[in-house]
Amino acid sequence: MGLFSCPAIVTIYLSTSQIGLRKGSRSFNEAREAGFTEESGTLGDIWETISSSDLVLLLISDSAQVSIFKSVLQKFLDFFCAVYIAH
Repeated sequence: MGLFSCPAIVTIYLSTSQIGLRKGSRSFNEAREAGFTEESGTLGDIWETISSSDLVLLLISDSAQVSIFKSVLQKFLDFFCAVYIAH
C-alpha cells in the first residue's frame, strides 16, 4: 500500500501539493503524520481542494474508477482541471 490506506486525491500546484480526502476519512491522521495540515492549506476536503487545482491525481482502484465514474469523475469537468487517474 502507498501512503494512505483509503482512496485519496492529490492536487499539485506549481509550488504546493495538497491532499483532499472524504470528510471523516481515517486517512486524515495519516496525512497529518506525513506533515499535511488544514492550517497550512495542504490538507482538506476533496471538493474544496480540487476547486482551485490545475492538476488532480485520483488514486483509487480500477474497480472504484468504474463504479464512481458517473457520480464523481464527470464532476471534474466542471473544474476545468487535468485529471490523472491511477491505482
